[in-house]
Amino acid sequence: MLFGRKKPGFTEKLYKATGAGVSSKAASEETEENSTVDAAKEAKSREIEQSNASNGKTFSAAEETNKTGKEASTEVDYEHETREEAKDRMNAQGKRELLEYLDSMPDVPDDEMEEALAWEEEKKKEEQKLTPAQELADYIRKRTKGSQLTTLSSILKEVPDAEKRLDEMEKDETCQDIVSKKGEKETYYYSQEFMSDNYAMIAVLVEDKDLPKTVAEMVRFNCKTYPAPTPIEYFERSPYSYTKAQIERAYSIIQGRPEYQDVHAFHNSVGATYFFSEKEMHEKYARSLAEPELFTD
Repeated sequence: MLFGRKKPGFTEKLYKATGAGVSSKAASEETEENSTVDAAKEAKSREIEQSNASNGKTFSAAEETNKTGKEASTEVDYEHETREEAKDRMNAQGKRELLEYLDSMPDVPDDEMEEALAWEEEKKKEEQKLTPAQELADYIRKRTKGSQLTTLSSILKEVPDAEKRLDEMEKDETCQDIVSKKGEKETYYYSQEFMSDNYAMIAVLVEDKDLPKTVAEMVRFNCKTYPAPTPIEYFERSPYSYTKAQIERAYSIIQGRPEYQDVHAFHNSVGATYFFSEKEMHEKYARSLAEPELFTD
C-alpha cells in the first residue's frame, strides 16, 4: 500500500526487484485487479471507436416503435459520458433536426419565392377594408409617388361621392398627410409623405402654366431662402423645362406688370444672365453672388 492505495503492478515489481517472498494469493488478486482495469479500458476504447465511426454522433436515448406498435427505448449511461461526447451528441441532434426541416420544405426558385411573397403582401392589403375616404387618400398618395399632383376637378369628375369623401378625409386621422394647395386655376392635392411643400409649390406654378408668375415667384423664393440670385438656366431644367425664348418672353411680361416690379435681370462679368428681387436682396449683393469664384494658389 502507498498512502492507503496499492499501485497497479506494485506487488509484481517488488517481487521481481527484491525476490522477496510474496504469497501466490496476493499476486493472484493483483493480477485479477489488473485484468479488470484492462478490460474496462478496452471496453472504453471500443466505445470511442464506434463513436468515431459514426462521425461523432452518439445519442443518449433513441426511441423507436417496434412492429407491434409498442415503444422501445434504449438509454445511455449519462454518468460515464464525457463533456465532449455530450457536446457532440447535442450538436448532432440539432443538425439532424435542422436538415430534416429543410428537407421537408418544397424546392422553390428565388424569383418565384419573391413573387409569392409580393402576392401575399398585396393580398393582405386588399383584405384590409378601406373607407371611401381612405381609398381616395390612397389614390392621391400613389399619384404623389409619381411626382404628380391631383386636381380637384379630376376628383369631382372621376370619384363617386367626391365631396363627401373629401370632407371625411379631412377628419380621418389616417389621411392627415393629404393636403391641398390652391393655384390660380385649380386646387391641387398631394401627400406630404412623398412630396415636400416647396416642391408642391413649384409643381403648382408649373401646372398653372403661367410663366411670368412662375419666374417671378421662384426668383423671390430663391433670394429669400438661400439667399441667391437665379440664373436663367435654372428655368431650363426640370420641372420647368422652359426654352430660353420662353423665359425671355416671360421676363418681358414681368417688366410690364406692376405686381412684379421688384424682379430684375442683370449680366455678370462673364455675360451670364441672372434674376433677383430687390424686395429680398440688394442688387450689389446679388451681383457679388453671381460672380464666378476665382481660385488662386
